Amino acid sequence: MYRSFSETQGSAKLYDYLSETKTPSTQFMIGYNIKQNPALFTRAFAELDLDIAIHTWSHRPMTTLSNLEIVAEFGWSMEIIKNSTVSVIWRFLITVLSLDALIPRAAGCRGTGDPHMVMPITA
Repeated sequence: MYRSFSETQGSAKLYDYLSETKTPSTQFMIGYNIKQNPALFTRAFAELDLDIAIHTWSHRPMTTLSNLEIVAEFGWSMEIIKNSTVSVIWRFLITVLSLDALIPRAAGCRGTGDPHMVMPITA
């Protein structure tokens, strides 16, 4: 079984469960939360070896943001994850039912089939 979690669900209790059950999963991380609780992020990445993906920086509704703000939401999250792990992450989770055609396009991404996950556009 493979699981996926938005970081709004991430907690020490969740990570205890994933560790005990050895459940592989993806954790969509909110950048600001990584900044506020780096130990929990380090546990997810280093100890549990979770697949880390980007949520946003602040969990703001994407359809209320300008294109520049959308790029910043993803960019700052990418930056803090890269600086914390030396890994560049290219999977994104769009916040709370705010996906429309403009959001992935503003972020330079395309849909993946999952209504909330997008990937970068490549040539």
